[in-house]
Amino acid sequence: MKRKGILSIVRTNPQFITIENLNIKGMMRSKRLANSFQQIGLGNIVDWFKIKCQDYGIELRQVDRFYPSSQICSDCGHTQPMPLNQRTYHCHHCGMIKDRDINASINLKQATDYTVIV
Repeated sequence: MKRKGILSIVRTNPQFITIENLNIKGMMRSKRLANSFQQIGLGNIVDWFKIKCQDYGIELRQVDRFYPSSQICSDCGHTQPMPLNQRTYHCHHCGMIKDRDINASINLKQATDYTVIV
């Protein structure tokens, strides 16, 4: 996601955007992930979000690094382990089935424990 992707998000004029406080330096030490992160400029994405959210008057929120966004069922709140190779969240409590990333994004939107960074 480059500038155009971020701009398309902020142009929808949401009340807020919530992002995760990722350990980018730690992820860069992974041989599997480092090249991909360098290609997309992951470190710059947060900076661009800050700039564009400020320009558009959108609150930018950041959840803690250890917030388990992909491990919480966005329907019932049940928490269960989610290995990185598992791409579909299947809740053992309520039976909900969603794509891992969609489930995590819903949880980020619903997060109540965050820091406002813009």
